[in-house]
Amino acid sequence: MTVDFSLNQMVKQQIRAWDVLDPRVLHAMTEIPRNRFVPLAYQSVAYADFSIPLGDQRKMLTPTLAGRVLQSLVLKPTDTVLEIGTGSGYLTACMAHLASRVTSIDTQGDFIASAAQRCEDLKLGNVQFEQRADYSPDGERRYDVVVFTGSLPALDSRYLNLLQQSGRLFVTVGDSPVMQATLVTRIDLEQTLTEVLFETDMPRLTGFQDPIEFEF
Repeated sequence: MTVDFSLNQMVKQQIRAWDVLDPRVLHAMTEIPRNRFVPLAYQSVAYADFSIPLGDQRKMLTPTLAGRVLQSLVLKPTDTVLEIGTGSGYLTACMAHLASRVTSIDTQGDFIASAAQRCEDLKLGNVQFEQRADYSPDGERRYDVVVFTGSLPALDSRYLNLLQQSGRLFVTVGDSPVMQATLVTRIDLEQTLTEVLFETDMPRLTGFQDPIEFEF
């Protein structure tokens, strides 16, 4: 594909500068043109390190934060992924480039429709989109990776049951302006390993049912 110069700048000057050095992640972010996922009103800053508004109080992750999330997941070509919060579909597309299959869920039908069309245009055939009334965990399916694309006050432990053994869950928890990007790895049926990766500030993921009991 013909790579836009601004896309190269984003990867080389912004993302690498934040110690995102995994060559597979950098390649995926080069192959997926971010401007295709950005609303028309923000095309001029499509490759800036800027959290772009999407509507419904939602925003795209900045390129550097998206890169750090992707690197932390260590996605393998055999991995199955559940993305909670489709948003623009940009992170969805990057993960589809790195993993075997991505299931992306959202409560907003317009986000689902737009992201599905963008991924179809990019010929990404390993993505499934689902609109749901809320983000309550589906107890039947298991995944190698679960990713929350917005922050939560804390992690509801029920989501750990969605992980295969050795599966990883990425979530950002806490309150603005300082939140903790956290990776939880399932060791076995009884044990998990929790690692705080870095501090950040990520928009809340809207659409959870209230009240909800959180444990972490």
